[in-house]
Amino acid sequence: MGPDASDLSLVQRVQRGERGAYDLLVLKYQHKVVKLVMRYLRDPADAEEVTRAVLGVLADHVSAGEVAHVEHLLPQEIRSFFLPTHRGGGEADPIRSLLW
Repeated sequence: MGPDASDLSLVQRVQRGERGAYDLLVLKYQHKVVKLVMRYLRDPADAEEVTRAVLGVLADHVSAGEVAHVEHLLPQEIRSFFLPTHRGGGEADPIRSLLW
């Protein structure tokens, strides 16, 4: 399935520097991001912090022209916050890296 046409349009507008287009992407996806993050976390404040970080990563990818299908990128970015950050068996604490 191809990218959502409205997402493509918004991504192109963000790449042209239209701040309002990024705001529309955030409005479209922020509730989905929060719901996915809450699968990993129980604390709404921590979930809000991770959501902001994920949406910031989205902004970086969009601005750099590295994403066309926003709906596929977001779950990948959310999971990346909760995977171990290094090999060696230790568990990563993604929240600690965001909050400290």
